[in-house]
Amino acid sequence: MKVASSCVIVESRMEHRHVPKDWGQSELTKFLALLEEQILASFAGLPDWFGILIRIDQSVTERAPTFFHEIDPPRRTSAKLFMRCFATYRAVVRLSVSGQLFEATVLMRSLLESAVYAWICCESELHRKAWEDRGDGDLKRKLARKLFSWKDLLKMLEGNNEDLAARISDKYDLLINHGAHPNVDGLALSADVKQLNHDKYEIITVFSHGREAVLLAILDLLRCMHYVCQ
Repeated sequence: MKVASSCVIVESRMEHRHVPKDWGQSELTKFLALLEEQILASFAGLPDWFGILIRIDQSVTERAPTFFHEIDPPRRTSAKLFMRCFATYRAVVRLSVSGQLFEATVLMRSLLESAVYAWICCESELHRKAWEDRGDGDLKRKLARKLFSWKDLLKMLEGNNEDLAARISDKYDLLINHGAHPNVDGLALSADVKQLNHDKYEIITVFSHGREAVLLAILDLLRCMHYVCQ
């Protein structure tokens, strides 16, 4: 979607529509409009880092149809998971550069999971079949859950690349602590508690962070995508 003055071009429909008059009138739409401004501010204020994000997108997401143009049947599941991973990358970029750090960690975790799932489905026919058949009843679902235990997957990856497995494990745990799960550290980063008097406090939710935090999110995302590509 492109916004030009008061008109919106919806590319999927190739129609020109005026921005609704009540856009930005509610707290929710004001917030969404603010996020769009934050994205533009990140683009202008962090051009070099934004350029890296763009180059990664060009290298993986834009070239995905070339990578996976002709894939033999046993590797199609792995290809689909990598495609999903690349699409998730764009979503994480959007959250990160708009300052939604707590929410970005959830999808960064998903990036790592999709990449490891894609790898194991390429390496192991047993895992691939279990993943493909997961929806065929309780027994198949239980088998898939057992085989795709995160701890066990990392052990298998360790046998192939010990250093990569360790790095993914460390990053995964950090993401869980900082927001991928609603743990203490993540909530502390996304809320501000002020004492008003001796027995009264004000809790303020941080919906969007500023420039320094955006840069930290970009760095986290770059590390995750480095592991994904490995």
